[in-house]
Amino acid sequence: MKKATIKLICYFKLLGSIALILCSFVVHAQSSNRIVIQFNQPKQIIINSDLIARLQQVAQQKMTFVRRTLAGADVFQFDKELNSWIIQLIALQLEKQQDIVHAEPDYRKYIKSFTSEPRYSDQWYLHNASSTFAAAINLEDGWQIEDGSSNPITVAVIDTGYLPNTPELDNQYIGNNPLNGYDFVSEDSSGIFITAADGDGRDSNPEDPGDGYSSQLYFDNLSLLGCNGSIADNFPSSWHGTFVTGIIAAQANGADIVGVNPNAKILPVRALGRCGGYTTDISDAIQWAAGLDISGISNVGNNKSKVINISLGSLNACSQTEQSAINAAFNAGSVIVVAAGNESTDATQSAPANCDNVLTVAAVSADGGKTSYSNYGSNVDISAPGGYGVYQILSTSNDGILTPGNPVLKEEQGTSFAAPIVSGVISLMLAINPELTPSQIMGTLKATASPFPTTSWSCSSTECGAGIINAKAALEAVKNDNLSKDFSTYSNNTTLTLPIEKVRSISGAGSISFFFPVFLLLLILLRLKQNWLSRLAKTQTEFL
Repeated sequence: MKKATIKLICYFKLLGSIALILCSFVVHAQSSNRIVIQFNQPKQIIINSDLIARLQQVAQQKMTFVRRTLAGADVFQFDKELNSWIIQLIALQLEKQQDIVHAEPDYRKYIKSFTSEPRYSDQWYLHNASSTFAAAINLEDGWQIEDGSSNPITVAVIDTGYLPNTPELDNQYIGNNPLNGYDFVSEDSSGIFITAADGDGRDSNPEDPGDGYSSQLYFDNLSLLGCNGSIADNFPSSWHGTFVTGIIAAQANGADIVGVNPNAKILPVRALGRCGGYTTDISDAIQWAAGLDISGISNVGNNKSKVINISLGSLNACSQTEQSAINAAFNAGSVIVVAAGNESTDATQSAPANCDNVLTVAAVSADGGKTSYSNYGSNVDISAPGGYGVYQILSTSNDGILTPGNPVLKEEQGTSFAAPIVSGVISLMLAINPELTPSQIMGTLKATASPFPTTSWSCSSTECGAGIINAKAALEAVKNDNLSKDFSTYSNNTTLTLPIEKVRSISGAGSISFFFPVFLLLLILLRLKQNWLSRLAKTQTEFL
C-alpha cells in the first residue's frame, strides 16, 4: 500500500511538471538555440568531449560549449533553433543528472517596442506604411534598429516654450530640468512685455505663459502686437511648443502616446510669444541652441544641440540676420529642421524655409497625397505626415484658454507638425552615429525617402522634395554606413514597396506546429491515466 501511494504521488508530481512546462510554453513562446546549465561544483567541472557527449545523450540534441558566465553557469548551443517547451523538457532531463543543479533556455532579448501605448493606434504616422497609410514613416521597423536609448540625443525646440506638469514630457528635458533651456523673447520696449506675456524679457525660464490674448488687449496694443487680422473675443493660446515637443519625445510610460524618439532629451528654447516672435530673437535662439556664444546669456556651451526644430515662419525673403545665424549653427554641426509653411504657396516665399543650410519639410496626408495647406516648391527637401482631414497628428497640449490649465492630448494639422517628425528621426540617426554631419544627415534622409504614391493629388519631387521620410531606411543607412554626403542631390527613381508587417511565429523555428505539444500532452495524460487506474485497482484490492 505504501509503495502504491508513493508511486501515485510521483505520477501527480510528473503531471505538475508537465503542466508547468505547458504554462511556460504558453508564456515563453519564443524559441532559442542555447541552454544554460548550472553544475553543482562548476570549478571542478571540465568541459570536454566526454561531458558534452553525456549531455547530448540526455538532451538528444547536438550541443557545443559556448562559454562560462560570470556567475559560474555554462552556456551550450544546439545546432538548431528549438521551441521553448522542448528546451524546458531537455532542462528537466538534465536536472536529473546528479552534478546539475539547474538548466534553462538562454533567451534572446529584443529592442523594446512602444506600440503598447494606449493611443498609439491613433498615431498612424509612426506605423509601418500600408495601403491606407502610405505616408506612415516605417518607425515600427525603425525602432528595431534604434530606439534612442543607446545614446540619448538632445533636440532643441525653438518655439513657445515648455509647460510644466505635462506627464508625457516632464522627464524628457535635458538634465531632467527644463530650466536648462532659455527664454529669448525680449521686451517690446523698456518695461513693456506684451509680446513676452510673462512680465519680463530674456531669462533662463522658458516656461510658456500662453500666447493667447483678449480682444481688449489686442486693440489696446495694436502697435506692439501687430497681429494679422482682428478678433472679437479671446484668441486662445496655442501651446505650440508643447505639441511639437510631444511629437518628438513623448515618453513611453504606458499612459497615452509615444514620441518619435521617446529617449531623446529636449532643450526648450522660447522665442515665440503673443503674435509670434521677432527674427532677431529667433536668430539668437538658433545660435545659442547650437552652443554658440550669445552675449549676456548664461549656460553657454552646455546646451549644444545637433538637432534644432523650427516650426515657424513668415512670408518674406530670408533675411541676412537669420541666414547668418543658420550658417553659424550649421557650421557648428547642427541640423536645422524647418517647417515649409501653411500658406499653400511656393515655399521660396516663406522664411526661414527659404534660407540656405536648412532642411525644409512639407506636409503630406495619410495616403501620401499633397495637402491643401502645405507650402511647396523647389526648396522643399523632404515631406512628412502633417495631418489632413480625419487623420490628424496627435500630441501633448493643454486645455487652458489664455493661461495654462490641465494637460490634454489634441489633434492638429500643419507643416509645424511634419517638421518635428523629421527632427525625431534625425535624433535616432545620431543615436547610432553621433558624428554625423548635417550634410550627411540631410543627404541620407533624401536618399532613403519613400517615393510619393501615384494618385491624382500626389506630390512630386519638384513640389514636395525627395519623397516621404522613411525612418527604417534612414536608420539602416546609418547603421550600415551607407551615407549620402551631398544633401543637394538624391535619388528618387525607386519603386514604392509597402512593407509587410512581420509576425513572430509562436512555434519559433516553425518546424513543429503549436498543436503538437498539446497532442503530446494528451497522449502522456492518457498513458498516465491507464497506469494510474491499474495501480488504483491494485491498491483498492490490498485495502480490501
